[in-house]
Amino acid sequence: MFDVSGLVPEARSVAQAVAEVYYRHTQPWFVGLICFGSAVRGGVLPGVSDIDFHLYLQPSIFVAADGHDNVLPLDLLLNLHRDLARIDPAPFRYIDGGAETDFIPAGHIGPIPGNYHLLAGRLPVAEATNAQVKVQARQALAAAASLCCSRPVTAWHRTGRPGPHRKSVLSDGVAGG
Repeated sequence: MFDVSGLVPEARSVAQAVAEVYYRHTQPWFVGLICFGSAVRGGVLPGVSDIDFHLYLQPSIFVAADGHDNVLPLDLLLNLHRDLARIDPAPFRYIDGGAETDFIPAGHIGPIPGNYHLLAGRLPVAEATNAQVKVQARQALAAAASLCCSRPVTAWHRTGRPGPHRKSVLSDGVAGG
């Protein structure tokens, strides 16, 4: 029932066990389950990396859901936590999962193609587009630059030395050259 074939080999048994727990407890409201991050792309750092999941459920199960804070009933949360805690996540450090609806709040994007794998069900939200990923990356870079610098951040390319064709300045979240 669960397709773990798109995951790196070391993630498959953990993902299978997590999927079984999620499905067993949420079957009446289950829409889909994805695994994303290093479990899909590779580059797992044993004992450091987490294994990431998004569990998509019908809105009717949530006590409250606005896309930012999706609150499940306490008894369901406790049962999920109890059973997930019994899973040895090795080589991952821990299991990271969140319950989602079919709503993507402003400022967020859907799963990035090539960075997630559908384990079961269907994906109820649109995948992120290249344009959305670029906008979000530029915003993150601009925010990071504003935290550490009072002037624009300059990135040097190729040689690492200044030069008229090797300089990009980030300001207002837009890269230029």
